[in-house]
Amino acid sequence: MSVAEAGLALQGLAAWQAGRQVAGPVHGTLAIGSFTALVGANGAGKGSLLQALQAAWVAGPGAARPGWWSRLGALAGRQASASRSQAGGAAFAGRVQWQPPPGGSALHPRLVVLPQQHGVDRSLPLTVWDLLLMGFWPRLGAWRPLDAAHRRQAQAVLEDFGLGGLAPRLLAELSGGQFQRLRLARLALMDPAILLLDEPFTALDEAGSAWLLTRLQTWAAEGRIVLAVLHDLALARRAVPQALWLEQGRVRAWGPADQVLAPHRADAGLSDAGAVHG
Repeated sequence: MSVAEAGLALQGLAAWQAGRQVAGPVHGTLAIGSFTALVGANGAGKGSLLQALQAAWVAGPGAARPGWWSRLGALAGRQASASRSQAGGAAFAGRVQWQPPPGGSALHPRLVVLPQQHGVDRSLPLTVWDLLLMGFWPRLGAWRPLDAAHRRQAQAVLEDFGLGGLAPRLLAELSGGQFQRLRLARLALMDPAILLLDEPFTALDEAGSAWLLTRLQTWAAEGRIVLAVLHDLALARRAVPQALWLEQGRVRAWGPADQVLAPHRADAGLSDAGAVHG
């Protein structure tokens, strides 16, 4: 295997809902250090494909997850396998496989997901600091005390994500953009190798979007794998190296973003005005 092939291999990965295939099958490798925009029209299956990728990863063998995380992953894997026979449930077909670089560990690295719907009740009396520290749970467990080094690391992440003075603020007091930065900061504390991001630029202003783009590019340059659902095609073409384009659930093209997107915008109904969602 060449170094270029090292990464996350999608082997016939497909998403199913209510007994119907809604995305895929996808064949290819998300290479180590790659930054890929997942694009397509409303209802093309982008979010479903991310969910299928996550489910296939959790259900797959060889994942290294400590303590309760391991038991949770095993339960999720059994449920994912069972759901394939339930007509009303979401399911996946195919598999994902970690292909380490030469000399690298065969154990699965950490994969994290930023869903479009955050699922956090912001009316709860939780502070920015409380939610941020939950980013340590996948690595340390939910009940392990944090030492001074962990707290220094968390504070550094807050500063890096533009939230340095907001640690004691309640979640309900944050703007949409601040809360989105906090969600991303929590992911950063997890120290992921693979990031699946569903419309990460949501609620960010122009300055925040520019900051996040730099952050995603940096993560990829550090050797992480970044797959992000994007609706801004001009941004994807200009600043994202790779693009995976879904059309009615099928892969229309996958390759360099400037080549994948430029020839097909008009006939696919995609535009630079932000008409790509879903």
